[in-house]
Amino acid sequence: KTKNIIAVEETNLEDVLNKAFIKLQEELEETQLKKSNWSLFGIDGARLKINKYRPLKGSSYIPLPFNIARKRACINVKNNDLKCFQYAVLAKFVKITPHRVSKYTPDLLQRYDFSNITFPTPLHEIRKFEKKNNISINVFGLDKKQNVYPLKICKQELDDHRELLLINRDNVQHYIYIQNFERLIHSQLTRNTGKIVTCKRCFTHFYLKHGGKIKLQEHLELCNNNKPVRIELPTDKPYIKFENMERGTRIHFVVYADFESILHPIEHDLQLTVNRKTIPYQKHEAMSFCLYVKTTDDVANIPSNIPKKPYLYRGKDAAEQFIKCIKTIAEEVSKIYKLNAPMIPLTQEEQTLFESANECFMCGEAFQLGDKKVRDHCHLTGKFRGAAHSSCNLKVRNPKFLPVFFHNLSGYDSHYIVKNLGYDNKEIFVIPNTEEKYISFSKKINNDFSIRFLDTYRFMPASLDSLVRNLPTFRELERFYNEEEIKLLTRKGVFPYDYITSFDKLQVTTLPSIEEFSNKLTCSEITEEDHEHAKKVWSVFKCKNLGEYSDHYLKSDVIFLSVIFENFRDVTMKTHFLDPAHYYTLPGLSWDAMLRLTHVELELLQDYSMILMVEKGIRGGICQVSQRHCKANNKYLQDYDPNLDSTFISYQDCNNLYGYSMIKPLPYAEFTWISPKEVNLEKIEENSDYGYILDVDLAYPKELHQLHNDLPFLPEVIKINKQTKLVPHLNDRNNYIVHYVALKQALRHGIILKKINRVLKFRQREFLRPFIEYNTNLRA
Repeated sequence: KTKNIIAVEETNLEDVLNKAFIKLQEELEETQLKKSNWSLFGIDGARLKINKYRPLKGSSYIPLPFNIARKRACINVKNNDLKCFQYAVLAKFVKITPHRVSKYTPDLLQRYDFSNITFPTPLHEIRKFEKKNNISINVFGLDKKQNVYPLKICKQELDDHRELLLINRDNVQHYIYIQNFERLIHSQLTRNTGKIVTCKRCFTHFYLKHGGKIKLQEHLELCNNNKPVRIELPTDKPYIKFENMERGTRIHFVVYADFESILHPIEHDLQLTVNRKTIPYQKHEAMSFCLYVKTTDDVANIPSNIPKKPYLYRGKDAAEQFIKCIKTIAEEVSKIYKLNAPMIPLTQEEQTLFESANECFMCGEAFQLGDKKVRDHCHLTGKFRGAAHSSCNLKVRNPKFLPVFFHNLSGYDSHYIVKNLGYDNKEIFVIPNTEEKYISFSKKINNDFSIRFLDTYRFMPASLDSLVRNLPTFRELERFYNEEEIKLLTRKGVFPYDYITSFDKLQVTTLPSIEEFSNKLTCSEITEEDHEHAKKVWSVFKCKNLGEYSDHYLKSDVIFLSVIFENFRDVTMKTHFLDPAHYYTLPGLSWDAMLRLTHVELELLQDYSMILMVEKGIRGGICQVSQRHCKANNKYLQDYDPNLDSTFISYQDCNNLYGYSMIKPLPYAEFTWISPKEVNLEKIEENSDYGYILDVDLAYPKELHQLHNDLPFLPEVIKINKQTKLVPHLNDRNNYIVHYVALKQALRHGIILKKINRVLKFRQREFLRPFIEYNTNLRA
């Protein structure tokens, strides 16, 4: 898709659209370069989106906030017209009382050509002014805390340069000239009174007395390719380690839910759809929902109005009723979580368990001399849970949310829910994946409790049917179904989705024919065996009409989802002592599991230049042209040609590449810049206590080109037709970021090291090895 295009009164829309179509045509030609194995199938059509444009633009005088004004770093002209941008650019030349408009003489106002911009001046028009007048201008804004941040930053500052501040009040903006940038931002960046130089793209600063100018230039080589944004790095907590102790306790209340839908067909004029690859086919409307609140056994007897069995509702207002129902349940859970039961006196067995405990059951670390060992208990039931560090015990609190799980929430059910969450003015929090898909979203129901909607598919990316087939046991099903019913349900069921085009169809009293179970969208049909199975289900569950068959189908899906995810929770609690219901996705769960098992403390990078250097060295899948066909002259085969050398084809593959890499020594602490002169690559072992990432210049000797042609060393990130690719090539490398192990391998095979530009040194060890090997053994 094209970028948003600003259209104002003077804009020639025909020219804008023509340029947009040219851009799309270029993208069409580049489509196959965008991603590996992609090819263009067809263009379905074009969509034009029109939004109201509210640009940032300066106009009339606005007083500076007191904290900014007292720094005496800015000149704020008190204009009452709309030309504050013009005054801000010219303020540099007014030496006495520059804040007065009367000081801006007609000659001064003509110093630059302002004819190609409008007043008030939008931010995007400044580039036109710069180009016409050979001037460079940086623009900064103020956030709610009155901290400065970059809005528009030039890649190169010209001899004629300005720094401007754009402030806002009541949706009115105003440009102000910054006459001393360092004075404006110094106290924002550091309490140290030493002189600094600052990267205006990210606000990283360097002290002049410590070689700040040279460090700034080195930093800009990495930072100039990034969009301007103020970077804030951690200062009070330089290490990350496992601290989420509460996630090791099982959440007492978890909801599993699902919707069923009416699929209304959409009628089309056939003449309008002849040349279209895609047309709207059906409109989905929620017709029913089922939810099941799974509670832990120890709180099941606490009095409440929470439904004990699966709750099902069918009707035209299913989505609205679901929100009301889940809100009521969340309010009940919130009340229960406020209980504070005293600890029940320990039994002799529990006291012995406490006294003999050598490690904290929460963080997994051993009790050390001087550690305070305490008895942790459940504040809802009063039951003893285990021996813990006092510090860990104090961190554990009851959850502030009710997790509600759907399978494929992001792709389907979320659309029904989000539309109905605005029933009051309480906050909605969203973690987006794309513009239309959400990883999770939450709705506050009171000041300290919310409903959190989650997707089990982000933990178990497979169909519900395949997950059911992989279940080792069905113990939870026995609470709702007898043995015969369980046998029926564990076989994949079928449902006539395309047949249900209205609520009236739910009143049909017989199972639809096998033809009605076909899916026209996917051109798929069910088998006779599938239909016979559906008949048996209808009979065994005594369905009176298709609505009841739908209810049964929905209820069983929700129960299966609860069984599957509860089994996953059981396994994860047993193997990694963490409850997945605390997390949004599997990667988040895996990260905490690694920190807990390895007890590693990872140092957080506090130098943004280091982060930029590491990011520049990130690798991925290489771009290559593979040989798809190879013919061998195998002497053991009938078509062997004795006049040619005998050759063989060998297929080679490497398993567990990620696992192999992760058990190697990895950076974890003591990140520091060192002089290139301190590095002797020949003496550094692969398993050394210290590792290095280097910025180097390399030569690729021509005599190696033929030998290395199939797979050159050290692939490089290159832009090809605006697409970023990781390309193995035979040219020299300049400012190439590389890990010392990869560099040594390349040097052993003849690559020539011309120069080491920068070196990042760090302490390393195999801190991931126990985690990788532990999980590998669990899979075995």
